[in-house]
Amino acid sequence: KNIAGIRGDSASSLRVWTATGNPDNLNISTGMSQAFEIRDLYISHNSGNGHVVQLFAWSSTATIRFYNVTLDHSSTSGGDGINTPLPPAGPALVIDRCRFLGGTSDRGFALNGSGDGRALVRNSLFRGLGAYGIEFSSAAATNIGWVQNCTFASCGTGLKVFQRVAVQNCAFAGSTSVDIDVSGGSGTTADFSYSAFAQATGPFGSNNIFGIVAGNEFNNLAGGDLSLKSSAQCRNAGTSIGGVVEDITATARP
Repeated sequence: KNIAGIRGDSASSLRVWTATGNPDNLNISTGMSQAFEIRDLYISHNSGNGHVVQLFAWSSTATIRFYNVTLDHSSTSGGDGINTPLPPAGPALVIDRCRFLGGTSDRGFALNGSGDGRALVRNSLFRGLGAYGIEFSSAAATNIGWVQNCTFASCGTGLKVFQRVAVQNCAFAGSTSVDIDVSGGSGTTADFSYSAFAQATGPFGSNNIFGIVAGNEFNNLAGGDLSLKSSAQCRNAGTSIGGVVEDITATARP
């Protein structure tokens, strides 16, 4: 529990970590109180209903950062890329430049529990997750996170929020259910800005785009290339965000 992180040996050719069955690939239960980073890995759970990463408990001093990680739950049994209770304020949990992949019953990032904490998700891709790309189901009373510069493609529901989450510079396309779901809590579409939607209709928030067509936006959605075409409506339609200096490909951004 005293290690500083787990990392691959190459940022461009990710080391693969696989697991099968009901145990999780990585399970952090109790006792960790330090800063911890997981980076440059392809973590795959290809059978059984275990999660790729399960965080059971947070101490008040722990911080965890996922950077340049692919979390692939390709099993048909259902599970999550990352499953966690609400982390401490800070944000104590940061997910940056990650790719969440899954199957028919999966969630990419699932946050639940109660209290007042924060999670930051940015520069990440959520693709093919049949349940939710992200589900924020915490019973926290205030803002529980930020989702910035993310793409949700071919998920059941792109983003499910029960509580307040600030969403900026995100794109939603190919959802088989709905792009976003803010029902059942204090979540509100007013928290979405500078984002693009295929199914959702507005107006809401500020400076959003509605009715995008995936084939007009992305170079090859079916093949997993979610880079924007030169003619895409989403191109240069976002806003600058403090602290964001690169995109998912590590290209410098203002």
